[in-house]
Amino acid sequence: MSRLLFAVSRGRLRESSLALLITLSGCVMAPGLPGGPLQGTGAQLTTATAFTVAKGNATLRSSSTGTVGKTTDYAADAHNGPLIPTRIGMRIGLVDWMDIAGDAGWFDSGAEVRVGIPEGGWILPIALGYGVRRGGGAFKGDHDRHREQRVRLELYPRLFTGHKVRLNLVGALGMSWGRRFHELTVAERFDDNEWAADDFGTTSLSILRDEWRLEAAVGAEARRGIGVLSVIAMPYWVTAHGPAEDLGCYHCSDWALVDYHQTFGFAIFASVGISFTSFRFTQPDFPKPNDSQ
Repeated sequence: MSRLLFAVSRGRLRESSLALLITLSGCVMAPGLPGGPLQGTGAQLTTATAFTVAKGNATLRSSSTGTVGKTTDYAADAHNGPLIPTRIGMRIGLVDWMDIAGDAGWFDSGAEVRVGIPEGGWILPIALGYGVRRGGGAFKGDHDRHREQRVRLELYPRLFTGHKVRLNLVGALGMSWGRRFHELTVAERFDDNEWAADDFGTTSLSILRDEWRLEAAVGAEARRGIGVLSVIAMPYWVTAHGPAEDLGCYHCSDWALVDYHQTFGFAIFASVGISFTSFRFTQPDFPKPNDSQ
């Protein structure tokens, strides 16, 4: 990230673009995006790109020497690399007050159902959703054992309407629970009982842990015609967890997990999409549900 800020400050657009690309998270373990206000019957296609931060601290012990060391990775929920897009998804409005959605990425996939008050149906569009996610996707590995469920309340107050554009605030709060996958990049040797900061390689530690989380989301969504654009930040806090399961250390099989600590993380998603609904916006005021037959 420091490389990105330096490049922007020097006005070097090409290097800024490349640095931004490198900071993006191609493979993420993160909640499904809030779907925006319910739009009535129709379909929406979306693609999203993310950046995540999740500080994981692991303590390991050598089975041969008994040496104990610690390592920290700030991307315990993702591989921060230029794999774009992070996810693609589809949302289908079944009736005015209900929709279903599914998405798939490099590391996981998910589905959800929502019910609530659609845009134009009340002063404050609301949706209550239930979703599930599992590991898998384009890449296979230990992350396939990742499982989670969540319930979430979403609010979408209107911020702006004009020039055939409507802008809504995105706010959400919910709980999730499940068996979470974490992968930490670690060093290849010890130095004074700490992983050597100058010796990072491709060595990685895989972990599964039962976790209960409090999750939030805040951002904005803009719609104009059939176009949809959103930027959403999604923090979470681990409220309870079980013991961590050591799935093995790649290129470091002599080391075993002693303890794992992680309490917080967040993801920032930028998404674009196209929406074809019976509530398609064409006038300054959004049409009422009974006017869209």
